[in-house]
Amino acid sequence: MTDLERLERLSRLRESGALSEAEYEQEKAKLLTDRGSSATSWTIGIVVAMLVVAAAVFVLIRQSNSEIANTNQSAPTTPSGMGNGVIPQDEPTPAASASPTPVADPDVPAGRGKTSVADPIAQIASQAKGMVQDTLLNVAGKRVVLYRPADGDFDSHYLLIVGGQGEVLEDAQTASISAVGNYVVVEIDSGGTACPAEFRIVDVAAGRITKSFGTCSDLIKSRIASDGSIISVVHSFNVGGPVTARYTRGELTTWGEL
Repeated sequence: MTDLERLERLSRLRESGALSEAEYEQEKAKLLTDRGSSATSWTIGIVVAMLVVAAAVFVLIRQSNSEIANTNQSAPTTPSGMGNGVIPQDEPTPAASASPTPVADPDVPAGRGKTSVADPIAQIASQAKGMVQDTLLNVAGKRVVLYRPADGDFDSHYLLIVGGQGEVLEDAQTASISAVGNYVVVEIDSGGTACPAEFRIVDVAAGRITKSFGTCSDLIKSRIASDGSIISVVHSFNVGGPVTARYTRGELTTWGEL
């Protein structure tokens, strides 16, 4: 029987006279007290159950975190991509920086040529006394002066002055100089018919001069290469092919000379 049915029964008993007003109020109060106690007990039961569930969840979470921490401490370190279902890919190896390959020059023949070391220009510049200035150039911040004999005697020598140092050009009937970049190309003409001309390269900055090269022809083309060296090609004369000369870092290399 529900509480509502009990109240209705008490009300009918009071109306029939079976219960006095005082008895009716007493039974009604008792019924309501029992109902409140029952509701309170139900509420307390729910609260207790919720606390038990919460405590159980907390314990499970704490235990799970502890197991994860132990696993991380004991597990070996693996490379990136391992242990997560992903197949690791080989990481690309950085390519080694290759040394730059010298660019082949179209005017330089294949194979090894003849190499000689340029000589320092270290003679006394005072030998220009009594000579006449022929040509003056400003190259690589230095004065380059070519002197010729004052008396017009062509069976003598010319003198080349580079920044205060001199180089005697022996057996030169005539001589001329031309600037090519930081270098000077010297042409020496002996005046003979068999082999009238030869050439030398002057490294003005270093104060050095090469040995003679050529084909006996007085036709030469000189230019500065991409690596800063000077390349000279002397036209062929009578027989044989042209002679190519390349000067760089104190050394002269020639191809085609006999």
